[in-house]
Amino acid sequence: GSRNFGDGDSVTTSPILSDAIASAVVVTASGSKYYLQSKDAAQKAVAEAKEAAAAEKRAAAERAVQEKAAAAAVAEDKRVEAQERRAAAAEAQRRDAEERKAAQEVAAEQRRQAQEQKKAAEEAKKAKAEQQKAAAVAAAQMKRQEAERKKAAAAAAVQMKRQEVEQKMAAVANAAEKKKAAALKAEQAQKSVQQAKPRATISLFGLGRRADDDDEPMPARKPPPSKRVSSAPRGVPTISGWAQNRDGSVSGKIFGSSSFSDGESITTSPIATDAADGAVVQTSSGSKYFLEPKAAKNAAAADKVAKAKEAAAKRAAEAAERKAAAAAQAVAQAEERRKAAEEKKAAAEAQRAAARERTDAQNAARATAQQRIADKKKQQAAAAAKAKKVEKVEKVVKEAKPRSTISLFGLMLKDDDDDVGPPRTAPKQSAPVKIMTKAPRGVPTIEAWKQKRDGSISGKIYGSPNFTDGEIVSTSPILSDAVTGSVVQTSSGSRYFLAPGKSKTKAAAAKKAEKVIQVAKPRASISLFGGGQEEKKAAAKKAEKLIQGAKPRASISLFGGGQGEKKAAPPKKQQKKAPSGVPSLARWKENDDGTVTGFISGSSSFDEGERVTTSPIASGKVTAGQVVRTGSGSKYFLS
Repeated sequence: GSRNFGDGDSVTTSPILSDAIASAVVVTASGSKYYLQSKDAAQKAVAEAKEAAAAEKRAAAERAVQEKAAAAAVAEDKRVEAQERRAAAAEAQRRDAEERKAAQEVAAEQRRQAQEQKKAAEEAKKAKAEQQKAAAVAAAQMKRQEAERKKAAAAAAVQMKRQEVEQKMAAVANAAEKKKAAALKAEQAQKSVQQAKPRATISLFGLGRRADDDDEPMPARKPPPSKRVSSAPRGVPTISGWAQNRDGSVSGKIFGSSSFSDGESITTSPIATDAADGAVVQTSSGSKYFLEPKAAKNAAAADKVAKAKEAAAKRAAEAAERKAAAAAQAVAQAEERRKAAEEKKAAAEAQRAAARERTDAQNAARATAQQRIADKKKQQAAAAAKAKKVEKVEKVVKEAKPRSTISLFGLMLKDDDDDVGPPRTAPKQSAPVKIMTKAPRGVPTIEAWKQKRDGSISGKIYGSPNFTDGEIVSTSPILSDAVTGSVVQTSSGSRYFLAPGKSKTKAAAAKKAEKVIQVAKPRASISLFGGGQEEKKAAAKKAEKLIQGAKPRASISLFGGGQGEKKAAPPKKQQKKAPSGVPSLARWKENDDGTVTGFISGSSSFDEGERVTTSPIASGKVTAGQVVRTGSGSKYFLS
C-alpha cells in the first residue's frame, strides 16, 4: 500500500519512536507512518497478493491470447483484403485484356469487312467491265450478223437483178435480130423491084416471112457472136461500166492492162463481135477485152459495202474494248498518283515539322545563350556603375572642405548621365484618353497589369483567341498613356483594354514619389564632418553604405541640387508602316552579335507571326520605325 514501493517489497524503516506492537501504527524518526500487521494477517496478505498476482498473470495471459487472436484476426482481415484487392486487380486486368481483345477483334473484323467490301467493289467493277466487254462483243456479233444478212440479201437481189437483166438482154437481142431480119428482107425486096425488067412478074411470096422462117439469112450483115465467160481470161483486160458507141467502139474504165492504169477511162476501136455483159470482144485491130457485167459490178459494190460495214463494226468493237481498258488503266493510274501524292505530302509535312522543331530548338538555344550573355553584361555594368558611384562619392568627400555641409540628394548619377542600361525612349505626346467600364467587343482584356520601363504592358490576358484566359503576357511598347479603363494600342497594331484593379503604372509610381518628396524636408542636408580625417573616413563609409543600399538609377545630390536633368530632345518622327515589299519585324530586339530577333510579317519566305533572327545588320539605324539592311542584302522594317 505504498506509493514508493511495490507490494511485497522487503523494506527497512528508519528507527521508530514508539513500541513495535502487532496491529499498531508506528511513526519513524523521519515522520513516516506504518501499520504493523500480525503474522497471520501478513501471511494472509501474502497469499492474497500471490493469488492476485496469479489472477493478474492469468488475466494477462488471457489478454495476450485475446490480443494474439485479435492480431491474427486483423492479419486474416488484411490477408483477405489483400487477396480481394489482388483478385479485383486481376479481374480488372482480365476485363481490360478482354476489352482490348474485343476491341482488337472488332478492329480486325472492321478491317476484314473493309477488305471484303473493297474486294467486292473490285470484283463488281471487274464484272461490270466484263459485262461491258461481253455487251460490246455481242453488239459487234449482232452487227456482223446483220452485215452478213444484208450481204446475203444484197447478193440475192443482185442475182435476181442479173437474171432480170439477162432476160431483158435476151429479149432485146431477139427483137434486134427480128428487126434486122425484117430490114434485110425489105432491102432485098426493094432491090428486086429496082432490078426487075419492065412489066416483069415479081413473086411477093416469101418477102413478108419472118427471120426465123428464112432459110438463108444474110451472114455478111450479122456480126459473129461473142464468147461469154464468168470472169476475164488470163491476160485479157477488163472494161468496167462499159457502153457501146454508135461507131461500134466501147467506152469504159479499164483494169488489168499493161498499157493503161487501173480505172483509166478509154475508148476502144470498133469491135467485130457482139458487145454483151460477160463477153470477150475483139476489136478491128485485134485487141481483146472482157466486158464486166453491170449486175456483177453492183453485187461487188454491195459486197464491198457489206465488208466495209463489217470491218467498221469490228473496228468499233475493238475501239470500245481499247477505250474500256484505257479507262480502267487511267483509273488505276489516277489512284496510284493520288496515293503517291498523299505519301509525298505526308513526307513533306513530316520534313517541315522536323525543320520547324530544329529551328525552334536552335532559336531557343540561341535565345538562352544570348540571355545569359545579356545578364552577365548587365551584372558587370551594374558592378561598374556601383564602383563608379562609390569612387565619385569618395572623391567628393576627399575634396570637401573641413566641417562643410554635404547634401546626399543628387549624389548619385542622374538617369541621363548613366551610360548603363537600356536607352530611354523619347517622351510621347499625350492624347485625350477615353475611359470605359468594360472592354469593347473583340478587344482582349489585361488584368493585374503594369507598365514596364520600355513602354510595354504585362499582365493576365482574357478574351484573346491567341492566348489562354489568365495567361501572363507582355505586349509590345504602347503608343499612348497607360490609363486604367482605357484601350491602348501597341506599336505592332494590337489593341488591349486595361481593366481596373490591382495595377501599377508609371503615373501611379510618379504620384507616390511626389508624395514622398512632399513629406521629406526641402533640401535636407547631412553634415558628415566634425573635423579631422577620421570624421571624413566615417562620412565616406556612411555615404558608400547609403549608395550601396540605394535603388538602381536613383539620383542623390551631393551639393544641394547638382545638375538638373537634361532636356529631352524632341522625338524623331517615325514611320508608321513598312514600305511596299519590305517585311516588318514586331516585338524585336537587337542581339549582341548585331542580329535582330522578332516576329515577322509581310514576308513571302516565312509564315505570318513566325519568330526569326536576321543576319547581322550592315546599314540603317536599329530603332523603331527604321528600315535596316543585313549583310546579305535583305531589308526589314522595325515596327
